[in-house]
Amino acid sequence: MSIVSITSKPNSRLAPPLDARDVLIRLESQGVGEAAARRRGHVDLWAMAEAQFRDGSGDSPEPVAPPAKRRSSAVREHMKGIAFALPLAVSGLAMLFLNFSLWGGALPPDLSIAVAVGTVASFVVSGGFVQALARRGIFYLGTNEPLACFESTLDWLGMGALALAITACAGLTMNWFFGWLTTQVALMATAFLLGLGVFWLATGTLYMLERNVEVLMAVTLGLAVVTILHKWLGVQVVLAQIAGVVTAAMASLMLGAWLLSRPIGSGHNHMRSETFVRKVLSVGPYFLYGVLLYVFLFTDRIVAWTSEAGPVRVVFRGDYEAAVNVALFAFVLQVGWVRVAGTAYRALIDHRLGACRATETGPFNLAVKQFYWQRLRLFALVSLASTLAVYAGSLWFGILKNSGIHQVALWALAACPLLVWSLWNANLLFGWSRPWAVLTAFGIACLVNLFVGYGLSRLFGYHLSAAGYTLGAAVLSVLSTISTHRTLDRCDYYNFASGA
Repeated sequence: MSIVSITSKPNSRLAPPLDARDVLIRLESQGVGEAAARRRGHVDLWAMAEAQFRDGSGDSPEPVAPPAKRRSSAVREHMKGIAFALPLAVSGLAMLFLNFSLWGGALPPDLSIAVAVGTVASFVVSGGFVQALARRGIFYLGTNEPLACFESTLDWLGMGALALAITACAGLTMNWFFGWLTTQVALMATAFLLGLGVFWLATGTLYMLERNVEVLMAVTLGLAVVTILHKWLGVQVVLAQIAGVVTAAMASLMLGAWLLSRPIGSGHNHMRSETFVRKVLSVGPYFLYGVLLYVFLFTDRIVAWTSEAGPVRVVFRGDYEAAVNVALFAFVLQVGWVRVAGTAYRALIDHRLGACRATETGPFNLAVKQFYWQRLRLFALVSLASTLAVYAGSLWFGILKNSGIHQVALWALAACPLLVWSLWNANLLFGWSRPWAVLTAFGIACLVNLFVGYGLSRLFGYHLSAAGYTLGAAVLSVLSTISTHRTLDRCDYYNFASGA
């Protein structure tokens, strides 16, 4: 085994060791053991650490230059972040200009019920599995175990599909007993639940592999199928949408399986077996995050759809959806900033860890805190510009002529920067191994979204369901920022504890 001294050297990214114990810890972290120390002529590992510290104790730390900034890097990262949300933008454009999308649109009341129930249920049921799938898959990709990544992804896809099937059976059984929906509507809702749920699971695999463009292609393929069947062949729009969703889901599944299996060769490790308890402990917080995120995103719509009592209590409101789709374009423009900020944060951490001694925790924490607030000030400008641009464009194209749509769009546009800000905080808190701070903030925000939106919509009309969404986003941003700010005071500790 080749061993290189880890005391400070020119061009080293590590600050000089404080003492022999510091050297010992660094050697052990590199996997150097007693046998390796004896092969180097030392009595034991401690003797080797003392010798290396004496040899390098006179070294002074070399200033570490920050990583070279490439002008195009921020633009490239922003485009990657936008690519993550482009499928949503394509669906929104289709809804605005074609009056239908891969799901939803200007539909008859009974069919809109099927789309509404199936779509929301598909997001909520599959959201946790997508987060868990990606978390475990990224871990195995980082340890260069493609076979284990393939097996883990199939495992989570299977569990997600099983959860969708159980939800579908339970929903049909309850509907048969209580008679909420007609049999035809209930079956269509179940078709959307299963089709879209499998599609979200499949695209979760592609997002894990950073194949954002392929996700966009799958959505476009599904929309093309819907357009051909409905516009050219005269097939009922909901049946055409089910066919489009199934086509997009199967294409995504096959592509994801091929991409995952391609790097697998001989000699790779299989996925390590885990007990159910261990699996829950390792990915449980991420699973809950996926569920709470979609509960928060759809609570205001459920409140709006159920605001008027009647024989059928769910009404898919096209005007409300049109207004939300306007804000969706602002969200797409803004969410790319999260990836840019995350990349810059990792570069800052690498630089500061190499430039600071182990005792210099104050300057390290101060530098990270200054970076955080500088990035938020920059985001305030980006969000303001993108929000005004989208609002002006909507007025130009006459999308906001209806006063109700206008009101919902304003509330939703105000919520977008707050949501993106909160996603940035969640990204940092998960990186610092503080998932429960994220889950607490989202849980409280969901309650605010529900109760405020419910009260206002019942008193003044369903359009004010959007106010609950905006106030919930404000609470989410405040709570997540408080947790982030408190963590920044001990950023050195949390970076060390999380293995950053």
